Amino acid sequence: MKLIYVTSIVYPSRLANRLQIIYTSREFSKILPGDFYLGVDVAKEKIENVSNVISFNARKSFYLALKYLKVIKENNIDFVYSREPRLMFFIWLFNKMFFQQNIKIVWELHFSPPNPSIIDKAIWKFSHKIIVLNKLIKKDLAEHGVPLEKICITPDAVDLKEFDIALSKEDARSKLGLPQDKS
Repeated sequence: MKLIYVTSIVYPSRLANRLQIIYTSREFSKILPGDFYLGVDVAKEKIENVSNVISFNARKSFYLALKYLKVIKENNIDFVYSREPRLMFFIWLFNKMFFQQNIKIVWELHFSPPNPSIIDKAIWKFSHKIIVLNKLIKKDLAEHGVPLEKICITPDAVDLKEFDIALSKEDARSKLGLPQDKS
């Protein structure tokens, strides 16, 4: 099994969603050593512990989709994973029109849109799996007609080591200029 995480991100970035993509990619790289690919718009530096980083220089989803499909075909990639609906839509559309590869689309969805667009509904239909963060999003998607067997709940992870701070409550309050007597 080969998997590509398709994105339009620029790396490095301090934006939370970019960091989440990088952390997810590191885990995919561990699980699928050599068979995981990460695509980014621009990688200005090496992405540590991520295998097969592919850097494009294309901002528009339709142009990126064509570039990704070429990489997918050249590397016999089975699964396409993303959290970007427009990019996923164009990958699916161009694959149907020009490439006709047997790829499975996996969409990571962080919220259920209150008024789903035509693109949202199309992705729900052609996705092999939809990854959501919680039961509420799963319930909303089911109410929009997405089959339950297509939806997987995978909560966002946190690296607890990032929050392992060797500082007492009193020292932290003092450092931040907060009163010691408030809770």
